[in-house]
Amino acid sequence: MEVLCEDIPKVVEDFDLLALESLEKARKSKDSASELWFAALLNFYWWTLCQGCISTSHRVACNHGRGEAFSRKLCKHAHLFEKNQSLEPSWRGKHITGCSMLNDEDIYMGIQCWLCTVETAKVTPFLLKKHANEILLPAFSKEREKSICSHTATR
Repeated sequence: MEVLCEDIPKVVEDFDLLALESLEKARKSKDSASELWFAALLNFYWWTLCQGCISTSHRVACNHGRGEAFSRKLCKHAHLFEKNQSLEPSWRGKHITGCSMLNDEDIYMGIQCWLCTVETAKVTPFLLKKHANEILLPAFSKEREKSICSHTATR
């Protein structure tokens, strides 16, 4: 295994300075999530000299107006920061969202055609739901148990 960087800091003061540099970079790039975590890590390393890691993480979480989950995540971030000199990558916005039946072009066009045939004043989410569940979905969908709810019809 090849060591990429030989000057890995081992002392809390070195991590404190590294966290401060990273906080400044996060502020310049206007990355608010990283800014929050680096500010918390900076407080964490400052208080770690006086207290243990667990009580320090609770204190920092309380100072940031956060709870137990933040405290646990702070300990995890501190461990990874000491190991890699960076935060864990954020998964925010990177998960696969659910697939809506409105994403199906045939169903969408069927709803659009139905909306064009009905008078504007008579269209209600209930009628749309009834039309979609009784006529459109059985015609286009292979799975009979699929249906739209009133919330989807309202959207």
